[in-house]
Amino acid sequence: MNRSVIAIGLDAANPELLQRWMKRGLLPHISRMRDKGAFGTLSSCIKHNRSETVWSMFLTGCLANKLGYWTPVRYDSNSYSCEAPGYDGGAYAFDKYKPFYANLGPEFPVAIFDQPQTCLLDEREIHGVQVLGWGSHARMTPIASTPSQLLKELVQRHGENPLLDRDSFAACSAEDEARYYKGLYEGISRKTDITLDLMQRKRWSLLLTIFAEGHSAQHNLWHRSQPHTLNRGVEAPPADDPMLKAFQAIDDAIGRILEAASPDTTVILFAVHGTKSNSADLGNTFLAEMMFRWNFAGQYGLGPGKPDGLPLPAPRTATETAWHSEVWDTRYEPKRAKYFARTRIPKRHYWKLRLERLTGRATPPSLPLDHKTALRWLPPTWYQKHWPQMKAFALPSYSDGYIRVNLKGRESHGVVEPADYNRVLDEITDMLWAIRDGRKCERLIKEIIRTRTGPEQDGPEYPEADLAILFEEQDCPADVVDHPIHGRVGPLPFYRTGGHYSTGFLCASGPSIQAGGSVVGDVLDITPTLLSLMGAPIPEYMDGKPLHIDLRQSTSATSDAAE
Repeated sequence: MNRSVIAIGLDAANPELLQRWMKRGLLPHISRMRDKGAFGTLSSCIKHNRSETVWSMFLTGCLANKLGYWTPVRYDSNSYSCEAPGYDGGAYAFDKYKPFYANLGPEFPVAIFDQPQTCLLDEREIHGVQVLGWGSHARMTPIASTPSQLLKELVQRHGENPLLDRDSFAACSAEDEARYYKGLYEGISRKTDITLDLMQRKRWSLLLTIFAEGHSAQHNLWHRSQPHTLNRGVEAPPADDPMLKAFQAIDDAIGRILEAASPDTTVILFAVHGTKSNSADLGNTFLAEMMFRWNFAGQYGLGPGKPDGLPLPAPRTATETAWHSEVWDTRYEPKRAKYFARTRIPKRHYWKLRLERLTGRATPPSLPLDHKTALRWLPPTWYQKHWPQMKAFALPSYSDGYIRVNLKGRESHGVVEPADYNRVLDEITDMLWAIRDGRKCERLIKEIIRTRTGPEQDGPEYPEADLAILFEEQDCPADVVDHPIHGRVGPLPFYRTGGHYSTGFLCASGPSIQAGGSVVGDVLDITPTLLSLMGAPIPEYMDGKPLHIDLRQSTSATSDAAE
């Protein structure tokens, strides 16, 4: 008999947090899945790939070095420019390796709903249906379906996602925040309705649906739920916890799906990465500024912070000013007249750009005024104009920090001789280890990873960064940092208070799954596990292996199915 698997992805869900909530009885349906089946956290074999690009590894079952795809930010060593794809594409090309559900054959019909960062397969490549871009976070897919009319039909029947491509309120008014909450719950409900609709259409070997709402909730609401610098390290009680309420809505959705699933279906709940308190947004800002000061001794891009009298961190208020504009306002300006003008003009970013065009700016940070890419909000891009003169610089990143050496023979204006490559990396590493949290005098950086053993190693199997910087995962991340030579940076305002980290999880429940079982492995093992549970062949090129999940005896499984 054809096996049937329902796989529910909880995008960027934190397994430790889920387990704490389950222990307190706050997520009853996920708890029931865990109690009747198997549960375990999953590590990640690549520590410095913690953003959404891990979806590419899930979809193919391959490591980043095999894919040649490490980050969606594309760096050009000739022009010293960086680009990022838009919402409608630009993820891994899926040229060498296809999504694992492609070309399985008619005996394995599949339904794929709202999977981010994938490609639209045509009807020759998929035996089943595919609906993309309905409501995923950082979708990087077209809004389309196979067959082509299916998406329109589902939207007409169940509605659009209210938060598609606008699931953040980090710099918006109270009205926009209310819009976010309303859209969040409507999106969860409608996504569940569409999932149930697809379940009723056919017995699928695999139905894969992804709930992205927890991803955006953790980015936006972490400090309103969990200990954070902004709330002085205090966790919100359940009655006042908006992030918990978002996951409770997802838990209710899972309950509806479980109730509708046939008794002989295996249900998998999983996350390929997680979320914790976000140290990366400000960490990368500090990293870019420290790299500038290290290259140009005695110069400042962002203003040197005052050595004494640190103000307490304050939450951002509802304002028209975007986060990157607030950071932009902390730039160093030695001329008092220009500083006075800049701080007195209206807060709208448009007028700030007008002032920049009129007055010009010789030193970083220099906003690329004609740079219309989505990367403009990432402070490392503000130093881009000066990268050709720097020995090494920080690349823009959505999570971990990345540093690139300006190497002769690799960069068009390289200044570091290949013979000096490792010496320069040693100098940078020593400098970075000395950075401390300005409030707690603790290290900002957890680990520094060299991605190459020498300058001759280059190609798509290597990331563009020569150093990967993993920031300390703290409940109370730094908003100001100090260096014994290069001084203080900050305090700076926080942006997304929840950020990515590498741990995922898998929960399995079904007639053949032993209750109370444990799951141990790597997030890369999720893909071959799904294929194994379907009874489908596992390609030899996949780097993961099926997870060991305790199974019931066949007689017990038959008895449970009969019940």
